[in-house]
Amino acid sequence: MLTVGTVQKVRTMQTDVTVVHCHSRSARHSNSSRHSKSAHHAKPFHCKALDDFNDYDAPSLGYGGSAAVLAVNAQLVVKLFSTSPEAGKELMRELDVYQRLTRDRQSPYVMQCFGRWETGVVLERLEMTVRQRLQGGEVSPKLQDLWIIEIARAVRFLHQNRIYHGDISCQNMMLDRNDNAKICDFAGSRMGKKKGWARYQVRNQHPSYIGQQPNAMTEIFALGSVFFEIVTGYPPYEYLPESSVQQKYAEGDFPLNFIIRPEMQAVIGSCWRGEYRKVSHLCEDIELYVENGI
Repeated sequence: MLTVGTVQKVRTMQTDVTVVHCHSRSARHSNSSRHSKSAHHAKPFHCKALDDFNDYDAPSLGYGGSAAVLAVNAQLVVKLFSTSPEAGKELMRELDVYQRLTRDRQSPYVMQCFGRWETGVVLERLEMTVRQRLQGGEVSPKLQDLWIIEIARAVRFLHQNRIYHGDISCQNMMLDRNDNAKICDFAGSRMGKKKGWARYQVRNQHPSYIGQQPNAMTEIFALGSVFFEIVTGYPPYEYLPESSVQQKYAEGDFPLNFIIRPEMQAVIGSCWRGEYRKVSHLCEDIELYVENGI
């Protein structure tokens, strides 16, 4: 998960994660060699904007455990990974996932990747996370419905390509300038038979799923929590400790009474109770409920 924070917060981490300098590539080859063996198939991306890109001076937009998001210009960012073995593994998985997702067509519900740059990936620049927007004020039911159907379609597209995200949350859903939602961050996702290592947030996972590889059921449960956050403005059981949340989930005690609209209450309840077996079935119900589709 990448967190969008203040520049000061990110700068604190930048020494650790920003280890590449675009004007001195030869000096860093020994540090990045562990990445190149498995990521050699990824197409290096070049554009004029990157000619003047300096990762030491670029504005920081977000950060995670092993990567930082740096602004290139108004349209592009570089998600730059450190040179640790763990970060190299995450970089290669992100590149592999994007390669699979774009081999036939580009989904409008997935953050666009343009290719590799040094020890990072070049991505489209989006505005903010869904969680940030929810924390910024009231969101209309129409916009809630738009996000819900777009996010459901995004996950359906992933599953059609045998990608299981592993950390579905409002923090990993980005918004563009037109308020369209796009899923991002595949650095720990499961891809076909290749195991994932991403972890769901406690409020987005049933305790019986802990320790399992991401699958349709775990992803659908997480979608239920994402939809709940979108329609209420806050995560399930926001003020309870995580251990209490797990206990309530284990007992089948879900906060459905906080959802005003009955159609959304029905959809989210079915996600949490494990009544959907495929995201495609979930999409069908959402499209039926949300004014016969958006």
